[in-house]
Amino acid sequence: MWFATTIVKQHIPAIVRGCPVLLICSFEFLACRLLAFRDWASTLSIRPLTHFRGWHSNTAGLIQQEYYAVQASHPARTITMATSWWKRAIVALAASNLLTLHAAAQQSSPNATGPSSNTTANSNSTLVGDVGALFVTPTRDLAFAMRVPADKSSQDIYFTMVMSLHVMWGAIGFGSSQMAGSLMLVMYGSSTGQNITLSPRIAGPGHSEPWYSPDIRVEALPGTDRNNGTAWVYNGVCRNCRSWSTPSGGRLGLDVASRSQDMIYATGESGDIWSDDLAQPLRVHMNFGTFAMDMTRTTGTAQDDEQDAASLVPQVNMADSTPELVGTVQGSISVTKYREWKGLLHAVIMVLCFVGLLPFGTFVLRLGGWVRAHAAVQGFAGVLVIVGAGLGMSMSGMYNRSRNFNTPHQIIGLFVFIFVLGQFTLGLVNHRAFKKTQQKTKLAPVHVWLGRLTILLGIINAFLGFTLSQAVFYNYILAGLVLFIFPLLAVILVLKKCVQKRMGSSSSSDNNKPGEDGDNANGGGGYEMEPWRNLHQQQQQQPAPAYSAGAGNGFGGVGSYAAPPPTYQHQHQNPHPHPLQGNVTGGGMGPQQSTREYV
Repeated sequence: MWFATTIVKQHIPAIVRGCPVLLICSFEFLACRLLAFRDWASTLSIRPLTHFRGWHSNTAGLIQQEYYAVQASHPARTITMATSWWKRAIVALAASNLLTLHAAAQQSSPNATGPSSNTTANSNSTLVGDVGALFVTPTRDLAFAMRVPADKSSQDIYFTMVMSLHVMWGAIGFGSSQMAGSLMLVMYGSSTGQNITLSPRIAGPGHSEPWYSPDIRVEALPGTDRNNGTAWVYNGVCRNCRSWSTPSGGRLGLDVASRSQDMIYATGESGDIWSDDLAQPLRVHMNFGTFAMDMTRTTGTAQDDEQDAASLVPQVNMADSTPELVGTVQGSISVTKYREWKGLLHAVIMVLCFVGLLPFGTFVLRLGGWVRAHAAVQGFAGVLVIVGAGLGMSMSGMYNRSRNFNTPHQIIGLFVFIFVLGQFTLGLVNHRAFKKTQQKTKLAPVHVWLGRLTILLGIINAFLGFTLSQAVFYNYILAGLVLFIFPLLAVILVLKKCVQKRMGSSSSSDNNKPGEDGDNANGGGGYEMEPWRNLHQQQQQQPAPAYSAGAGNGFGGVGSYAAPPPTYQHQHQNPHPHPLQGNVTGGGMGPQQSTREYV
């Protein structure tokens, strides 16, 4: 606490300046704790500052640099300080204090040159030097520069890729204006968050995720780093990358003599991957397009080839805030904020069915015995399940992780799809059998329990689906829906039973009639398809009022009437019964007869 007290008393400007940093650190801490995206609690990450376009990148980069300097000198102390919310706040304020001191030192120094970069800030061009070509995406989140050796026998290319930190991944594709068969260099952060993973991949047929190609070798060269905490910079050489084999068996390559070589680019969503896996699964791109590069600008001279490999890498001026295209032209395709609608519709439809429609269809049957509503809702849900399953199967081939159809989500989903179709058949057969006999059928318990199992598996599979699609955040939304909807339906059914018991309806004859699923026909979970027919049958089959013969009623043993017919009512007033009637039950008149036989 002494550290916090010192900062508060002596560095009020730093505290004021650090308030935005503190708020963002607090937001990041809550997000990582509640959403469990990544265990960032052990390190302080100021990089969300770069996500806000209003913040100048140099400010965020300077804070990041100062923090890493503190971490390098006192790593154990810094990690310990960053393990709780208030300690993260203190470190954020300390970083702001260092920022204030650094800014003051810059103002007092006449030779201050600003933040460091890979090239000198005096260059007026984004690309340093006369050799090489540079392309920058319209969204300004990915830049690519390339240079080719003059030696025609060489199959290598030298390149520089610069990608914004807030982008999940970025890629450049060679050889074509389409994905199919293109050689792609895919770039994302390493597992430590301080280095870069570059994965050479080749795209398959159609619009699908490219897969890692171990035959293509890419080497990192000096200058590869996390530049100022604002961008990934990868300087490298791709060996034997001027031609390659495509999955279809053909060959594609780069024409170094072409003045308009087709290429493609793509960037992912906002976020990060942070993985060392060269075959890391990727989410679909957010932005993509085409461009053409003048390869004659990328070819150096024989004297250039005599230099070391690091000198052949095209240098990008990172200090240029308005980068320009050099030797490249934006193509006819430029898409931003792209959405993969198949996956979105698949998720929405399946969640709607298994968390909404199917439970509601069961609920209306239990609540009021509404058979037609139950059939209509479940039938509509079944149609939607077929549509959703079709969308899911059609997009399985787009991603490497689902291409072989062997993930738990796909296997369970196949069983759930079969169960839904089976439930429709069982429900129809069970209803027809019950309509004929008005008795519980052997299929009733199978239909009931298979339906419950299908809904349960569907919900579990929804969680697996969001995990498979790398959209773990939606699992929390799904869990909230499940924890709200199902208890609500259960409470309503329990309240209904309590009301029935309070009103005495549970003892009525209607509640004892079996439904199609084997429960009571009204209020117990069953139902009657045509209740008016049952009412008519009850009126026809209802017996006459019961009464029995017995001794001791003034008839000398004829018995007492529970509900005597009007014809015999005058006999109750006869004080002197006929002598022959005095011993009807005593044994002289034969077997006992019911009063109905008297009429």
